[in-house]
Parts: sequence; C-alpha cells; structure tokens
Amino acid sequence: MAVRLVTQIEEKNGRSLPVRTLFETPTIEGLATLLNQNTIHEPWSHLVAIQPYGSKPPLFCIHPDGGNVLCYMELSQNLGSDIPLYGLQALGTDDGDKPLLQVEEMADAYLHAIRTVRPKGPYNLAGWSFGGVVAFEMARQLKDLSEEVSILALIDSSAPGTHEEQMEWDDAELLVFLMGEMMPLSVDHLRQLEPDEQLLYVIKEAEKKDLFPPDFGLDQAKRFLRVIKANNKAYYDFSMKPYCGKIHFFRASEKLPEKYSLPEGDKDPVEIWEKFSTGGIEVHKVAGNHRNMMARPHVQVLADIVKKVMDASIQY
Repeated sequence: MAVRLVTQIEEKNGRSLPVRTLFETPTIEGLATLLNQNTIHEPWSHLVAIQPYGSKPPLFCIHPDGGNVLCYMELSQNLGSDIPLYGLQALGTDDGDKPLLQVEEMADAYLHAIRTVRPKGPYNLAGWSFGGVVAFEMARQLKDLSEEVSILALIDSSAPGTHEEQMEWDDAELLVFLMGEMMPLSVDHLRQLEPDEQLLYVIKEAEKKDLFPPDFGLDQAKRFLRVIKANNKAYYDFSMKPYCGKIHFFRASEKLPEKYSLPEGDKDPVEIWEKFSTGGIEVHKVAGNHRNMMARPHVQVLADIVKKVMDASIQY
C-alpha cells in the first residue's frame, strides 16, 4: 500500500517522494503541503522515523535483506507510544543509488545516521534476518569507540558461517524463494525468459493475486532485486570479529515449509553468535516462522518480549 501510494503520487503530481515520507508526514494535509513546496528540502537518509516520540531510549531497527523498513511498522505499534523506533533503510531502495556491498560499510553509514538523533549512547540496536548481521557489526564498532550498547537484539538472524558454502542462486531461483510461498512459480519456466521478462511475469502473476498493486513497475522490482543481491553478497563476504557484549537472540518457534526455506545450515546460528560474543547470548523463543513473526498476530508476542528486555536494560 505504501509503495502504491508513492507511485500514484509520482504519476499524478510529477513529484517523487521517498517511502519514509509516509512516516514523517502521515496525513493527507501534510503530504499536500509537502507537494506544494517548490522543492523537497530534506535529502535522502538511511534513517526513517517510524515512531519518533516517547520518553524511553529509542530502538534502532536495521532493514532485512529487502532493504526496506516498512516491516517494522507493526512492531512499533505494538511496542507502544512511549518507545521511539527508527528504521535504517538500505541505499537503493527508493532511489537510483547503488546499494552498499559490505556489512562494515553499512554499519558505519548507519551509525552516522543514528547519531543525528542520538549523539551518545547507550544504544539499543535490533535487526531482523540480515538486519541482525548489520546490527551486530554496528554494536561491535560502537564498542570499539568506547560507546555503550544497552541492547543488541538479533531477530531470527542467520550467522555468517552457518552455511559452509555460499548459496549461488540465479534470478529464477531467487524469485521462487521470495514469492513461491504466495503463488505458483516454476524455476524451469522462469529460466526460459530473459531477466526483465522474468520480473514482468512475476509482477503480472502477483497482481492477479493482489500481492502487488496494478502500478507496481519493472523499475521498482529491479531495484528490490538489486538490493537483495547486494545484501546477499555482503552477508557471505562478512568476516565477524568478537563483540564485547551480550546478545539477545529472538528465535522463531516454527519452521518455514521446506520448499520456501533456506537449506538447513551446517551449524546452529546461536552457537556461532555465542562464539563471537564475550557477554554471552540469551535466547527468546517467539511465535511464528521467520517470515510471519513480524506480522500480526505473532508480532505482539515479539513486542512483549522486546519491551521486557528493554525495561530490564533501560538507561536514560
């Protein structure tokens, strides 16, 4: 819905708005005022103020492999109005810039972004899936700078090294992995098509099932796929260094259907994270599987545990 809205605004008004505008200007009146300005003054930013109000220290949530932070909206709503929540989005999600290709590079850029709203620690960091890997490196870099990290929350994040060998997927396999749970797709059929034809076919099939809006275009799909590929490369190229602190690991209680899940790793990711954390690791079992744990009704369970962890660690 968010992507559809900004797409229609661009088509009807000739003005391109980043998706984060919907968080920062969440009313029709505010958007109209913004569009009536001659220029949109604020530059693009990694930082998205999903819910910037409240008296408690903010929670900074790093994007999963898709690069967008819309997935954290329901978590923010369930955390309540007293916990500010900011998302860190990837370069290339709603602009023409090339995505970053290294976890270390992302962590450095995102730390610069969060310091614009919180110059000093303690910091609360969280990341779902690939976002947990970047959050880990951000926490490690903060510790190297003698900054305090109050909470490092990894939400069902696979640790680099869980799989001994890098999984090399072509576009057809990647599209089936991303969309195959929601609609029938054939790797063999997609491989008979050119790259753009593959995306157009998936878009058309997704529109039939109301998974994509009618105006979701090829350029948007290509950007999304490019960010995922960049994050996948960054994940496998990342060499972890020890983090001097504690990890909170939120593990999904259900497994995805085997057809749409990653192959089982050679090692338990918790064991790897624990090996690289001098402060140990605390595992929290949460409802749902890897994909639906951030959506209703499962996200309420996740939010309740996150609130308890934050309350136990809170420092103003």
